[in-house]
Amino acid sequence: MKTSVDALTQLIQQGESETLEFKASFQKEVLESIAAFANTRGGKVLLGVGDTGELLGLQLSHERLHFKRPLQKPSWKKKF
Repeated sequence: MKTSVDALTQLIQQGESETLEFKASFQKEVLESIAAFANTRGGKVLLGVGDTGELLGLQLSHERLHFKRPLQKPSWKKKF
């Protein structure tokens, strides 16, 4: 899904709501917001945006994007 700069600017100007969350960084709260939206009417989480709509940016390092256990293909999916 490609979103234009104008569309993002408009979302930020609307401010946070029941379906829009701003998160300054990628922490546990982001996952909690995603889960909450998934269990309700849906919504959007904008990363790198402060609570009052200021653009903070976001840097993710490879070390931050890790899984507690390695991802594996499902056993029913065989390699041909």
